[in-house]
Amino acid sequence: MPISPLIAGVYRACDAEHNEYCEHNALHILLNNGEDLLAPASKDRISGEGQVGVESPLISEDRRVVGWLAEYDECCQSYPISLELVVYRPGKPLREFTGDGRGIFEWHLLDEGMQAAFYQDFTHGNSVPHYELRDIETGKLIDQWDGDGDRKSPAWVNLFAASNSATTPAPPLVLPGQIEASAELVARNRIGGAEPEYPVEAKKAGIQGTVVVHVSISESGRVGSLYASGPRLLRMAAMNAVLTWTYKPFMLNGRPVKVWTQINVVFKLNH
Repeated sequence: MPISPLIAGVYRACDAEHNEYCEHNALHILLNNGEDLLAPASKDRISGEGQVGVESPLISEDRRVVGWLAEYDECCQSYPISLELVVYRPGKPLREFTGDGRGIFEWHLLDEGMQAAFYQDFTHGNSVPHYELRDIETGKLIDQWDGDGDRKSPAWVNLFAASNSATTPAPPLVLPGQIEASAELVARNRIGGAEPEYPVEAKKAGIQGTVVVHVSISESGRVGSLYASGPRLLRMAAMNAVLTWTYKPFMLNGRPVKVWTQINVVFKLNH
């Protein structure tokens, strides 16, 4: 039985065959067999319009699952909204989750990449948030919760409340045998990429702070998997910027090596 390849990382780039789905919108998936795949783009199930962007890519620690949020233009918004969670596993069916149809603002991989949990709400006004826990293998709903996280809510729902704290650290991604590079060395080796854009909604709400992004950087200097913690309205902007960053290869004994590091992205309002 053939062994499915593992996911080496993800990055954003322009694709010659999909010029309209490019730069900040196109997500590429790198496999450990050398394949470079363009993440499939979806269509909104109600309007039929194609997606316009990709947000919050995450890779499971065992490298067998990668997922992202698909963005769409909405009639009453001046910016795109994440309406679908897409999960890809090499050699297996693509999973697409839309929940109750509202915007998806955050998601997590749980149970070693076997489950996906996500949080939904409206962009404006006071409403009851919706949470879902899905089995990735079957696509079936495992559990759901409507309302804020509290003592009565399931543990997987409370994960979202914890991760929305600016002081909550991201889980460590550096495993035994992997190489961790200092923030100072990583900063010196950076050679390109976009600076983070301050989210409009965060500005309006007066939100500032530091997003801590844990990333892998490949032998060729491209950013691969990443995880971020910090203020929710700032995390996506930090991750989207860091995904574009490129670096000079990190050398060990004369050979380029893959490294892991922590990057602090600071958002500060100018009063």
